[in-house]
Amino acid sequence: MLVQGEPGTGKGLYAMAIHDRSDRASRPFVRLASGESSVPIRAWLDLSEGGTLLLDEVTDLPREQQDELATLLEPGASTEPSARILATTSKDLRALAVQGRFSQDLYLRLAPLSMTAPPLRERPSDLPALAAHVTRHLAVRLGLDAPPVGPDAARLLEGQLWPGNARELAFVLERALVLGEGKRLDLGAALQLGKPRSAARRLLTEHELRALERDNLQRTLEASGGRVYGPGGAAEALGIAPTTFISRLRAYGLAPERGRATR
Repeated sequence: MLVQGEPGTGKGLYAMAIHDRSDRASRPFVRLASGESSVPIRAWLDLSEGGTLLLDEVTDLPREQQDELATLLEPGASTEPSARILATTSKDLRALAVQGRFSQDLYLRLAPLSMTAPPLRERPSDLPALAAHVTRHLAVRLGLDAPPVGPDAARLLEGQLWPGNARELAFVLERALVLGEGKRLDLGAALQLGKPRSAARRLLTEHELRALERDNLQRTLEASGGRVYGPGGAAEALGIAPTTFISRLRAYGLAPERGRATR
């Protein structure tokens, strides 16, 4: 099975939950992380003893081990492993396989049964419950009381984009718990600690302003699928004329390639 999702979405926790709720729960759960793949895959499967082997970020496996695993997972193979194979990735495995940067055979073995761990920004209503759960675990580890996640804290949490997903949430909650000395969650201060202190006052140089504009143009063009003109086009998104948008793209060397649809 393949568990996909952005970094920090807790793909490993999803994998562990699958193991814990299966008929293999009494067997070992073995996690093969990046940098530990020098041992043959067969040895890791033997350690799993009929349980679950988790390949954490499967794209980090050396190609020879990808091929070895694909052979082991081939239907009807005489050496087919008894352990369940779970793999996680934060990358587009299909695209990598098409590009030849990942074993296509292994991709075809993993892809039929897959799930996606959703990012936090797509489930803001889950944040209060998730924060309360994480806070309780952190409090036990830190030897502090676990304050409740009240309405004000919930609103603060739901107002963030959480690009680092659950991992970032845990870091912020740990800071908030420590700053509040276990009596309350000082989320306001914890969130501010993650931001540059002088960012709001510092004046930007001409170079920095141009870099920001270039990045904004590029992201807008990507978000519109390379389309400049018409409804949903990049020019409309920025509220400027298409000719102005194209002119600014050319100034930064970002003009769409010849033949690319821009209308």
